[in-house]
Amino acid sequence: MSTETSTRCPACGGLNRSDSEWCGQCFASLIPPKSVPAPTATAPPDSSSEPGSRRGEATQPLPDLGERRAEPGPRGGVFRVEEGGGVSWQCSQCATTNSLDADACTACGTSFVTTMKPDEAMGPERDPGTAAMLSLFMPGAGHGYLGLWGQAVSRAILGLWVSGIVLLAGLQDGAGSGLIAIVFGAASFCLWIVTAHDAYREASHDPGAVILKGRTFLFTVLGLLLMLLGMLVVSGLRASAA
Repeated sequence: MSTETSTRCPACGGLNRSDSEWCGQCFASLIPPKSVPAPTATAPPDSSSEPGSRRGEATQPLPDLGERRAEPGPRGGVFRVEEGGGVSWQCSQCATTNSLDADACTACGTSFVTTMKPDEAMGPERDPGTAAMLSLFMPGAGHGYLGLWGQAVSRAILGLWVSGIVLLAGLQDGAGSGLIAIVFGAASFCLWIVTAHDAYREASHDPGAVILKGRTFLFTVLGLLLMLLGMLVVSGLRASAA
């Protein structure tokens, strides 16, 4: 009586004939996988046996670079990138950092548009004292010395106009004419001093300290016109009442 050996299935544990290729219960393969020969380890070549080997040369260790962290953002220009990822802008006048949603600086009130404007080219170097002295002799002469001919012409016209009113009022008779001469004489003196001050500041490259500029100059002219008109009306009423 012959005895048959059996093989147990590795997948389901069922018994099968030793010559079976498939499990009769789970149909798993019973053929053992072919063993792959392990690669033989080869010894590294001996550096001492190589010609020209530098056995006496010291090995330089690599520098420890460590973990390199990214900078918070660019440091040049108007905009800044904060560590949290937010974007802000720096005021060009006081260097205060403001939120990107702000239209003006929270410290000095400088607008965002002014900060974004490119820097204007500086004029030629001139002596501030000379510019102020020329303006004292003639309003606008100091600005012409600096090459600011637009301001020079406008200030000269304003100064001559006020001086002309003082001269005409002084030649007229009556209390009203004398009052006009005194008031506009004081205004002419103030304009002379302010024009010399502004010429000095322009020559010193300090345009922020200039008094008569832009709207201030326009409002000054309008104020003088309204004051002259009011005084003429009052003088006319007094003359008609007398």
